[in-house]
Amino acid sequence: MKYRFLFLAIVAIAYISNAQDLDYGDVSKLDFEIPSVEGDQDAHVIYRSVEVRFEYVPGEGFSQLRNVQERIKINSEKGLEYATHQVRLYNKNNRTKEKMTGLKGATYTMVDGKVKKTKLRRSGTFEEDLDDVWKQESFTMPNVNIGSIVEYEYTIRSPFPSIDDIDLQYTIPIANLHVKVEMLEYYVYNVMFNPRANYLPSFDKTSGNQTFFVGNGAQTGAASNRTARNEILSLDTNNVPALTPEPMSGSLENYRAKMIIELSGSRFPQEPYENFASSWEDVSKKILDHPNFGDQLKNTRFFRDELEALLYGVTSDQEKMMVIYEMVKSKIKWDGYYGKFARKGIKEAYKEGAGNVADINLFLIAAFKEAGLTSYPVLLSSKSHGIPLFPTQDGFNYVIASVQSEKGLILLDATEPNAAPNLLPVRALNWQGRVIKEGGQSSWVSLMSENPTKELIMMNLSLDDDLVAKGAVQRRQTDYRAYHTRNETSGQKDKLKKMLVDDAQNLNISDLKVDGYETKSSPITFKYNLTYKDAAEKIGDKIYLTPLLFEANDENPFKKKERNLPVDLRYPFLTKTIVNIDIPEGYEVESLPESKKLVFGDNIGSYSYYTSLTPGAVNIRAEFEMTQSLVMPDLYPSWREFFISIVDLDAEKIVLKKI
Repeated sequence: MKYRFLFLAIVAIAYISNAQDLDYGDVSKLDFEIPSVEGDQDAHVIYRSVEVRFEYVPGEGFSQLRNVQERIKINSEKGLEYATHQVRLYNKNNRTKEKMTGLKGATYTMVDGKVKKTKLRRSGTFEEDLDDVWKQESFTMPNVNIGSIVEYEYTIRSPFPSIDDIDLQYTIPIANLHVKVEMLEYYVYNVMFNPRANYLPSFDKTSGNQTFFVGNGAQTGAASNRTARNEILSLDTNNVPALTPEPMSGSLENYRAKMIIELSGSRFPQEPYENFASSWEDVSKKILDHPNFGDQLKNTRFFRDELEALLYGVTSDQEKMMVIYEMVKSKIKWDGYYGKFARKGIKEAYKEGAGNVADINLFLIAAFKEAGLTSYPVLLSSKSHGIPLFPTQDGFNYVIASVQSEKGLILLDATEPNAAPNLLPVRALNWQGRVIKEGGQSSWVSLMSENPTKELIMMNLSLDDDLVAKGAVQRRQTDYRAYHTRNETSGQKDKLKKMLVDDAQNLNISDLKVDGYETKSSPITFKYNLTYKDAAEKIGDKIYLTPLLFEANDENPFKKKERNLPVDLRYPFLTKTIVNIDIPEGYEVESLPESKKLVFGDNIGSYSYYTSLTPGAVNIRAEFEMTQSLVMPDLYPSWREFFISIVDLDAEKIVLKKI
């Protein structure tokens, strides 16, 4: 095995050293023989190249050109998804927009020991409008099978000096990565890399001259040849590791290695320096002034009469808020699209009964305002979009509503039927949002609930002669636990029973009663009877019983000793389980697990486990509490040990002996 590995390494080095093999179209047998740098992967990138430069066109000015080339080997059925590629393009208007040009691609397969090439045809390309300013070009490579290699190359021509982020890492490994960014001397850029990424390559920084002919016009003066001294950042590296998901890691986009380039100003010859760097106040005001944002909040005449009828007899602000909120949730369905700007406009969305995030929540704010409530939009970045690192409009892709009350700001999102005030969809729970008030004044607000999500389970049980546990259970869920239950069960009793049983074997429930399910902001209470077979084990004259039964933490999901990504628990929580078990007649307690409290970090989390005896019964109480929703990688080793201790503690037995 070691000789085979050495051979592959030598072949890989020889392959990498031959730069000609990485030119577009030069696919050979060697490409099919090189394995993934990380072993068994659904696909791996043989070569990825991104080059950014600027070109001057007389009479038009500077254009930004981004050339992309990728060569990918498909290794499994799941890897076939890499046969389709999407390119997002900014389309401000018909004259000022980005274009994808020079697209060429091909699929390569091995047939009878020879490389067969199938070219990408125009019929394999598609165009889709994402919203009013973004569109997406996509193409699907032809004749792709497991074992195929796909390769494509294209150029994005942009009239804008802003340079989009450059991904340096995929969820599959990259054998060879080439990046070159030539930043025009006349623009000032700030460059940074995602601070949350674990992979951080080192770029070379040089400079180079660019000569171009300048015609008459603004920014340039008289016609002449000019030479710009451009700054160049370049990277040539091998074996970029895949960004691999880990259990409960949340959105991978937050941790992707990427090059982030902020346009902060311009300094053209014979012109004063112009500062483009924005503050969050500037960004908020620009978004508020956008016709598909701020103007939507003023467009209320079309539903004024209906709103007045809806609120007839409703007097308190709290009631008004809830009536409007439930009306919008039922009237306009979410079409699955995010966005901080309205896609259809609130009038059209109201008329059609569907819209994107902004259509729905801007309508919600407009309705609140029309009803006399103090309501503001709140901009945020969804979990899949990452966290904005500097002030930019692109940092936000989502908007929710807020209402000012005596107790503070109430946050609302009407895109989910089971959401409630201060209970946002989990996709929106991404650190903090920006509240925009009149005139563009803005401030940050936490998106996380101050109160932990709670679940209380109380069981009163007895053991029969066959060691079957029987008894009554009461379970109460609040906030996000109740929210998930509503989302997953849709009120159907068979689904509710399945949710309550979970994956417990030999557990049956009956006589289920549910309270509070229909009121989205209320806890859900379940009452039912259970029968749990094989609840205990009898050896000789002793009975061995797991105190928490099927509610015990019986497995540690955090098996790896090291971790690269945080553990994302989504929200703080408190789970309390109380079990009272009658001692079978003719038995007495020989031993009980010791009461104990485990603490994680600086009181970030705790697990309290108490056992006691009352006449004729054993009492167990366990509380698992987390005050924070993220466990960072540096705390992971102690988190893992904390969880191992919980599993070990829950596994300890109550021992009953025959009298």
